Amino acid sequence: MEPTRLIIVSGIILGICLLVQPLAAVHIPTVNEGLLSGNGTYVGVYLGGNTGTLGPNNFKNSNQDGHLYETQVMDHPESYGETVSGGIDSIDTGILSFRASTDAITPGSGAKQVIFSRYYLMNYYPDNNYGKKLYTASPGPDIWAEKVINQGGVPMIALAPYNGHPLSLSDIYPDGKTGREILTDLATKLKDVSDRNKDGSGKGATILIWLAPEFNTYNEVNPEVNDNVDSPAKKAFRQWFRDAYVLVHQNGGDNVQVVWAGNIAQAKDDRKVYWPGNNDNLEPLPSDSVDWVGMTWYSWPGGPTTLSSIKGFYDYYAKERNHPFIFTETSSDGQGDSGREESLKVSHVTEVYNPGSLSSLYPDIKGIVWFNVIKKEGKSGNDPTLVNKNFLIPDGQYIDNGKDEPGVIYSASDPSKQKKMLSIYPDAVRDPYFISSPASFISSPPPTPDRITLSPGWNLVSTPKRLATGSNTGMIFSPVNMGGHSAFMWDGSRSPPGWAMVLATTPIQPLYGIWIYSVSGADINLTFDNTNPMVIPPSRSLPEGWNTIGFTGLNPASARNTFLAVQPDWVHSIGFNALTQSYEPTIFNGDPGESTLLYPTRGYWLFMRSPGNLAAIGV
Repeated sequence: MEPTRLIIVSGIILGICLLVQPLAAVHIPTVNEGLLSGNGTYVGVYLGGNTGTLGPNNFKNSNQDGHLYETQVMDHPESYGETVSGGIDSIDTGILSFRASTDAITPGSGAKQVIFSRYYLMNYYPDNNYGKKLYTASPGPDIWAEKVINQGGVPMIALAPYNGHPLSLSDIYPDGKTGREILTDLATKLKDVSDRNKDGSGKGATILIWLAPEFNTYNEVNPEVNDNVDSPAKKAFRQWFRDAYVLVHQNGGDNVQVVWAGNIAQAKDDRKVYWPGNNDNLEPLPSDSVDWVGMTWYSWPGGPTTLSSIKGFYDYYAKERNHPFIFTETSSDGQGDSGREESLKVSHVTEVYNPGSLSSLYPDIKGIVWFNVIKKEGKSGNDPTLVNKNFLIPDGQYIDNGKDEPGVIYSASDPSKQKKMLSIYPDAVRDPYFISSPASFISSPPPTPDRITLSPGWNLVSTPKRLATGSNTGMIFSPVNMGGHSAFMWDGSRSPPGWAMVLATTPIQPLYGIWIYSVSGADINLTFDNTNPMVIPPSRSLPEGWNTIGFTGLNPASARNTFLAVQPDWVHSIGFNALTQSYEPTIFNGDPGESTLLYPTRGYWLFMRSPGNLAAIGV
């Protein structure tokens, strides 16, 4: 291959300029920063498997009482569940796999997945009784929230305070803490998380707390099972919510925001006895003591199926009271009838994810969270017979039993698993009205270790192992249509540092990152040198300043482990997302972001405060 002249395009020049100021974490606008005045809605999903009393991540296993419960797309196919001691590294949100799977059906839909929820019980705070049941060990809610933020999302913690009697922050929970102490501890930790994840302007990341989820369905709040009758329990709830709201903001600041949401309500009066903005006489107080308002809404046979059916509630609590509105859970309930479930869900997606009606009639609907699980529960309010209910996005099914292709979405109606799920949901949320996560967080599927997959545009790549003789030079890139560009590497050892062109004869070695442009995308198969199993693993001397390095090994590893050999000399690292042609969040040494996974065949920028010797972590 005769190399062409090196051309540094404007995108790469911009990228190098960005490297002078390391990229900061994601920030989603808060209510006070104009979320209501903006045009658009955030969408996302609940992926299941989280409350200590409710079973495993995999719905084909059963929880203690033998009932099937929930499913979760998995980012870590090598293991099920999470571990308390594993910290942020062990958390398997499923976000990356879910985004990649929806993107595979409708490109661009993965980026629209922004709001994600998990359920936590104050009875088990902070570890939620995790570790006492199979597949349910997990760190506390603040650690999960930070993992979601690191993946470009807005976490919503659904915090259930129910303990058998009317609510009071003075109640003592099984761990010996009062409700006041638990909320203070959680809000303080969430403020730390928000402050650690500031954007370039210094704004902390947004975190939502859904206090007392579906409050009107719990005996502690509604022992009369009547939404229209006030009672001492409901008065206690209103006071509890007001007190909790103050505590959250005193300790969590403005970026930790409180959500008030029961189950479906159609009119103002349906929730007046639960509204914390009402006093004991149900008269309005000066403060509503809420940030977001909303509800869970499942369309069911004979039930409300249109947005117009909730307009009375929306008009008063959201529009007139100037609060953003969120569907904290939504799907359709076919009451165990799979055919009816699918038809209801198709209609529900068409109704709820409608940019025309949202923008013109319901502009304050700012969040929609799909309840993306399978569970066993009573058939209906009139029939307690247990049935399996599939709440997944229309015709959706996950393969994750026995660690078989975890995270892949396929059609539940196709036994061969070749047909993809219905595209109605990915197609709907792809509309520009639905607000994307920052582009740098859109995930591509995990790479294949023995093949470099190039996306159209610039790519930062590497080889994870030594290549075989004859297949270990720049010639391996000869089939790529580079559109007149050259492949190149950054040489930080030069004086001054600069770019080095990759020629046909240039050795391609582990631990070196290579920039290459591809016009239409391409696959480069790698042939590894497996002739000498006793070869010493490679290492590379890194100068002070910026370096482009390659990841070694065939399995992903955290940045902490990848850069262990140059500890404490490395300062920060930045990856490049070829799908979006943008940089990923900066990973700082000593920050929780160290748990970010790095991948084989990808390259990374690495800044060194002093020279060091980077050793391979795989041969």
